[in-house]
Amino acid sequence: MGMKIEGSGSIDRRRDDVIRTWLVKQEFHPPTDGYDTFCDEMLDWYKGYVENFHKYSVNTGTKTVSVTRYSLGAAKMIAEDYANLLMNEKVKITADGAFATQLDTILQDNDFFVRANNLLELAFAIGTGALVEYKGVNETPVIDFVPGIMVYPLKWDMQHITECAFGSLIESGMDGATYYVQRHVLENGTYHIHNTYLNKKGETIDLPEGLEADIDTKCTVPTFQIIRPNIVNSYSLYNPMGMSVYGNAVDLLKAVDLVFDAYINEFSLGRTRMIVPTGIAKLTMQEDGTAKLSFDPNDVVTYAYDSKDSNAKPEYIQPQLRADSFELGLQRNLNLLAKKCGLGNERYQFDTDGVKTATEVISEKSELYQSMKKHEILLRSALIGMGRALAQMCGYADANITVDFDDSIIEDRGTLIQRHIDLTSAKLESRLTAIMEINHYSKAEAEKELAQIASEDSISGVPEDWFPKDGGVGDDTGAGSTAGTANS
Repeated sequence: MGMKIEGSGSIDRRRDDVIRTWLVKQEFHPPTDGYDTFCDEMLDWYKGYVENFHKYSVNTGTKTVSVTRYSLGAAKMIAEDYANLLMNEKVKITADGAFATQLDTILQDNDFFVRANNLLELAFAIGTGALVEYKGVNETPVIDFVPGIMVYPLKWDMQHITECAFGSLIESGMDGATYYVQRHVLENGTYHIHNTYLNKKGETIDLPEGLEADIDTKCTVPTFQIIRPNIVNSYSLYNPMGMSVYGNAVDLLKAVDLVFDAYINEFSLGRTRMIVPTGIAKLTMQEDGTAKLSFDPNDVVTYAYDSKDSNAKPEYIQPQLRADSFELGLQRNLNLLAKKCGLGNERYQFDTDGVKTATEVISEKSELYQSMKKHEILLRSALIGMGRALAQMCGYADANITVDFDDSIIEDRGTLIQRHIDLTSAKLESRLTAIMEINHYSKAEAEKELAQIASEDSISGVPEDWFPKDGGVGDDTGAGSTAGTANS
């Protein structure tokens, strides 16, 4: 019996990592070389707040005020966009034979497409995610969706991870934290799952009742699949973990937020401003003889200055808004960011309603099309691997798993249908292939559809072929017609 990896808490950082320390003591050596710190930064960009960038100061003349820079959240927008393009409700994962129905049930019970979409978003944000399979209560196959921050490769060959550990924070309270480690290792030709609980000191503690320490899955294929963008990890070339899809575009993320912050402040500070001599700004005598600050010293709208002129008075400044210039600069930086992340030059449009995503059909020659097809290679492999692992857990040794992605944004459906009509008419493609491509059917589903079409083709235009001869609408219609003729 296995146990779900998600706990009541989550691991947001790898610093002072109890799980990594324990793994090293067990003579496992997950990759390091500063990659964890890099993932932390990518996660901060995903959340929309990087402290050493979004926190800055403004001098008001009397003091320095700490200010938080506005964020457009472009990193999350990009990761979310990729997740929606690659893993949506139109993606089909099918199996031939007896396992087909069972696979559909497993995917439905695990809310697969919703949770896989969320996992893909995180994987493209921080570089890595994982699908993990095991048997849960009542020997029912379970799929876990593990973000990269909880993934610890144990054995790998270049980018291919063959053994891996997955960790989570089960609980955290006054008495400290409890960590759960699930290791998937290949032993004697099959994958075994080793379960371990750790306390806050990294010491092993007793497992909960019903959770076995060593489980033989009987699977000859990996019981986990790594999901990552299909781009080289330029931060750490020999690290098997993936690269954030915006990992090489941090400067552009900064540029977008710099312009966006200035754009928002243009309206915030573009109202009438006032420069005030410090003699007036500091104190004003009240009628009762008490002194009171005339202006809030933390107010960045009012600027206080020293003046030797005793007759100096507040002066009003009415800046001219430069919204058009900022909007142009923001759009250019969005174009550069989208292009750098493989989404094409005009994926995002900034207007009065905010940032909008282009919805037009894209061509096969576009950068976005090429990026999608490139990322689909690794994603398809992971989904097929998941299907094969689930099949073996259910007793099917050689299940054929197919994955069909959503191509509706790449080509208009009407154009797609007409293309297949032309190919079949010219005898350059079979009707079976056309039905599979147009409807995203499996071969079995397409054959069933062809059989139905053939049976309908055998029906002539004679009413007797459409309606039953014994009673029914056809019989009544025929009787009515005969009676009418006899009366005439």
